[in-house]
Amino acid sequence: MSQPGTSEDLGDVAAVAKPAPGGTLAEYLAYEHAAGRPAFLAPDGTHAWIQESRGVLMRFPIEHAGPPDSGFLRYLLRQRGIWLGSYLVEGTDSQPSNCIDYICRDPNYHLEALSPRARRDIRRG
Repeated sequence: MSQPGTSEDLGDVAAVAKPAPGGTLAEYLAYEHAAGRPAFLAPDGTHAWIQESRGVLMRFPIEHAGPPDSGFLRYLLRQRGIWLGSYLVEGTDSQPSNCIDYICRDPNYHLEALSPRARRDIRRG
């Protein structure tokens, strides 16, 4: 019996989905358009905005952390069916970071092993 989310659980993916595109950002956008998904190249050509979920565009590549073009964001949000743009920016003095990702490499780590105070702080976070 396969575990949910494993490749065994997915069946023959190659029979259902085309291979992921490689190459340039323009080729990736063409792939997204061919699949019927909204995708927009930024005016400076360094990144794109692709559909993350219904009504949500995400800046791609994800690690592109420069400030977004506010005029282009307004253009994107005027597109039919687009309600939100999601992107990362590096924190500044005027706009400090508001998120921290913690990656734990301990395979035995779990919330129940922490002190009650630590569990409370994690849940509040």
